[in-house]
Formats: sequence, C-alpha cells, structure tokens
Amino acid sequence: MITLEDKSQEVEKLTDIVARFTAMISTRMPNDVVKKLEELRNIESEGMAKVIYDTMFDNMNKAIQLNRPACQDTGEIMFFVKAGTRFPLLAELARILKYAWQPGR
Repeated sequence: MITLEDKSQEVEKLTDIVARFTAMISTRMPNDVVKKLEELRNIESEGMAKVIYDTMFDNMNKAIQLNRPACQDTGEIMFFVKAGTRFPLLAELARILKYAWQPGR
C-alpha cells in the first residue's frame, strides 16, 4: 500500500521524468529524421529549397545549443498514455502531464 507521503514523492518523480523527456524530445529530432533531411538537402538543386533546409538545420542546432524547443507548426503538445486501472497515480496523471511541461517548472 502506498502512503500519502510516498505518493507525493512518486507524483514529483513522475512529473520530473515527464518534464525531462518532454524537454529532450522538443529540442532534438530523431536520428533517422535528421539523416533523411540531410539526404534530401544534399540532393536538392532548387535554391529556395536549399535555403529552407539550411534554415531547418539552423533551427535544430539552435534548439540544442539554447536548450529551447525547436520551431514547430502549432507548439501544442499531446500525450497518448496507456495506463492500467491499478496504476497508483492514475488520478493524478492528467495533472502530472499538464504541470510537467509548464514553463518555469
């Protein structure tokens, strides 16, 4: 049985994990995506398209250097979570996910 104090600690722990994960995925593109973008940039012959690819890579590099989210189309985040009915933090899960990505957390 989880105590109230343990539950509070677990809520904070899960919130921190979600916050760190969200920060990582918002600043770094998956390696396969970066590789494909590099391939496409290298075969592109159109001047404007090359500028757009260069801008994308500049944005990705700045996101990593400044530890800020990469430019996205909506800036909205969605979580798709599967949790069993016996998950001990189920009642707090929506609040954890909402709080984890708030600025200044």
